[in-house]
Amino acid sequence: MKVDRRDIFKFAGGAAAGVMFTPLPWKLLDDSAIWSQNWSWVPRPLKGEIKTKFSTCTLCPAGCGVKLRCVGEQPVSLAGVREHPNSRGALCPAGLGGHHLVYHPVRLKQAQCNGAPCTPDAAALAVGSAIKSMKAAGSQASVAILDAQPGRAVSSVYRSFLEQAPNGVYVRPPFREGATLEQVALLTGQPTVRFGIDLENTRTLLSFGAPLLDGWASPGRAMQNRPKWKLIQAETLQSRTALLADVWLPLKPGTEAALALGLAHVIVVQKLYAKNVPQAASDFKEYAAFLGSYTPERVSALTGIAPETIVKTAQALVDGAPTVALGGGTPAGGPLGREAEVAIAGLNLLLGSVGVAGGIVERREKVEPAAELAAVADHSIGVLIVDEAASGCSMPWPLVSRKLSDKALVVSLSPFLSSFARRASYVIPTPVYLETTQDVPSPFDAPAASFAISSPAYPARPGSTEASQWIAAVAGHAGMEALPQALDVARRHADEIHKAARGELFAYADAQRKPVKDAGSPDEFWKALCEGACWVDAASAPASPRRFALMEKPPAAGSASPPAEGYPLALIPVGWRSGTAQASPLMTKLYQESELRDAANSIRVNPETAAACGVSQNCAALVETPAGALRGVVHEDAAVRPGVLEVAAGMGAEVLEIARIQDDGAWRISSARLRRA
Repeated sequence: MKVDRRDIFKFAGGAAAGVMFTPLPWKLLDDSAIWSQNWSWVPRPLKGEIKTKFSTCTLCPAGCGVKLRCVGEQPVSLAGVREHPNSRGALCPAGLGGHHLVYHPVRLKQAQCNGAPCTPDAAALAVGSAIKSMKAAGSQASVAILDAQPGRAVSSVYRSFLEQAPNGVYVRPPFREGATLEQVALLTGQPTVRFGIDLENTRTLLSFGAPLLDGWASPGRAMQNRPKWKLIQAETLQSRTALLADVWLPLKPGTEAALALGLAHVIVVQKLYAKNVPQAASDFKEYAAFLGSYTPERVSALTGIAPETIVKTAQALVDGAPTVALGGGTPAGGPLGREAEVAIAGLNLLLGSVGVAGGIVERREKVEPAAELAAVADHSIGVLIVDEAASGCSMPWPLVSRKLSDKALVVSLSPFLSSFARRASYVIPTPVYLETTQDVPSPFDAPAASFAISSPAYPARPGSTEASQWIAAVAGHAGMEALPQALDVARRHADEIHKAARGELFAYADAQRKPVKDAGSPDEFWKALCEGACWVDAASAPASPRRFALMEKPPAAGSASPPAEGYPLALIPVGWRSGTAQASPLMTKLYQESELRDAANSIRVNPETAAACGVSQNCAALVETPAGALRGVVHEDAAVRPGVLEVAAGMGAEVLEIARIQDDGAWRISSARLRRA
């Protein structure tokens, strides 16, 4: 029998059709589905009693209340706590996925020494011996700890350690959301006093680029009070806050100080300032004379805002009192810079917004001194320990590296293989959120002090070490006196609060408040905190400062620095608080696929600028600065100001590696150029 090509195709087609009408393929699919569900690594739904626990989030300084829905003892979902005094029931996307961090794929499994595995004890011995040798040799180099989240109990342990270390320096990060409030404290002659914001009674908010409606401060508190105040957003970028503001003032890059001084000029010339200012301000005459050159016309040329808009805005600040002007910077773009913060703080004092209801108010809490990273002498640090606690802000490595001496020893205390950890001599894995007991200090914007405890819901991962335990081991090897543990420091603070018997204890479970004096014994008070309660201090009676200065010295606030030759564009890093820290992989996947947030290294550029640089939508491009280059993807956006490049920082914060670091530690604007890759 002769079989030709036609017979082969007929047989194959018939066989395929026959198979489709038999149960064989469907049975195989069913068996493979059942078989695959029994693989050892396939996640299975938990079984057990449904429980509810309460805690406090530590993924940023906001200190939001958290409700944990658990199966047995394991959390399966997180939610905000309604009526919480700080967070008002809100929880950001990072907080909602906080229980996923335990399983994050980039978690460190063991300590490292120059990339090779080691033990935490071996690292502590090496660092302690290096410090002991520095002390014996009389080295001029310093031992420094860079604390990403100051104010915690472990921060006190670090200070105790540095008191015994040779040339010990406690360093705080360059970006702080409360920078304006700190500057107000300096101008009022109270550098150790903490100030907060009475948002509940504020009527007008003037924000110089602060992301008030995009994760700023305690997000729930800001969003709850949003209907009560008029928001004026002065910002180069058309950010989410700018889009939701009542008024957006699109500034030229780097001209925030000029606008603040221009508004102050109008207020002084029209005598719209608070009644006590001429008598209370020690430098009122000098301040008024300095403002003489900041006419609306000149400020308009510097900022790009029309003169009549500047005048109208100044009058709106006075008519809409109580008014608060805020700077602080952004998580990716970093601090505004000292000159801008001085100008903004002076504007608050000129308006009489300090020490009044609805303004900037003093709270019963003291500031412990800390060194500014930018103020630390270059090449002066011999041993640097970086506590990479979740802070929601980025920090450029070049700003840190310039402070290191030759052959400096760098230690990273981090749960993840971060950009800093990759550069460190030693990396010590620390527990993540919900794996350890940690105290939660007051959010920077709170009008009254608060205190809470974040209790663990998971056992600590094998190989991780508490930061205070490791630093105590270093102290032992360096021949220092024994250090307290962070948990003991937190407990002592709780006992002090209980003894003072001031303020209220808010219980998450029943949303009830009761005076501290009715909270039982110190042990009962501590137990309540560990089970998810939050202490809130009694608010201080507002009192205007009797004496203050409106400026420390005449700032050189004008237009932004001229671009470097051959780099005609302005590079601005962009990002949000939760997007600049490690977060649940599910959250980052959602944002990447939905494009609700730009992926890292996305380059947003005006179509005019794109055409001038020879790039187009979705093309690969290189952003170059005098410090280096970065490869990204172009997105044309007419909302971007011509001549500006908005580059998303993301969790890697690669854009900060090529940013220009200014003398005051700011990195918001860098001269750049753009070309097709």
